[in-house]
Amino acid sequence: MPSNNKVITSDLEKLIGERDYLKREVNRLENEVSSLIKTKHESDQLCYLLLSEKENLISAYTDLETLYKSSQSELMSLKNVLIHQQTSHQKTLFVR
Repeated sequence: MPSNNKVITSDLEKLIGERDYLKREVNRLENEVSSLIKTKHESDQLCYLLLSEKENLISAYTDLETLYKSSQSELMSLKNVLIHQQTSHQKTLFVR
């Protein structure tokens, strides 16, 4: 019977070792999952910030494009006025 007790003790020690290993593995996996969740949360926040910045840039671009087209139109109008003035001035010079 003493040898049978040694076998049972040995098997019990193996089971305890396996249980301890499994507990450590579960803890490691829990820590890894927590880390991944934190990383995903940070990634989601960064994505939100980037999308907000993209919207701001699109809005600024649209405003600049509108300003450019307005300035271009105003410049063309001034150019036409100048051409008209120069033409009128030249006609006045020829009439004299």
